[in-house]
Amino acid sequence: MIPFIVAITLFCAVMATIDIRYTFVVLMVLFIILPFAVFHIYFSKLLNNSTVRALALKYVEIRPDASIVITYLRQIDAEVEPEIAETEIIPSSQIKKILCSGRVIAVTSHSADNYTLIIPKESLSSEEIDTIISFNPVGNMDKID
Repeated sequence: MIPFIVAITLFCAVMATIDIRYTFVVLMVLFIILPFAVFHIYFSKLLNNSTVRALALKYVEIRPDASIVITYLRQIDAEVEPEIAETEIIPSSQIKKILCSGRVIAVTSHSADNYTLIIPKESLSSEEIDTIISFNPVGNMDKID
């Protein structure tokens, strides 16, 4: 699809020297058609698994047995209740780094895709925040206030 758009653009650019209307066709291709092609390529080919997991609808459960349970949900239609797509359990031994800032807690695990789970502090109780902080490996605690 991209070579076709490039060919049309080059043809119209050459023809624009003859007639001004081809200039408008080139501009339409560049500013209307090409962005949609780039968005399609980005979302179909370049969006990697960790980004998809970060953007997915999910529930996070902090367990006192030193694990974090992430339940990913799949929602096909807005009127239908979301269904469970996948459940992932991150034990505290798999946690690489925890970063606490003013509004969020970022948990990075030792997974293949180096996924970072970002949890808003307002969605957690103070006991859950203390539990997450206790999961942190010694010497890897970063705190930003």
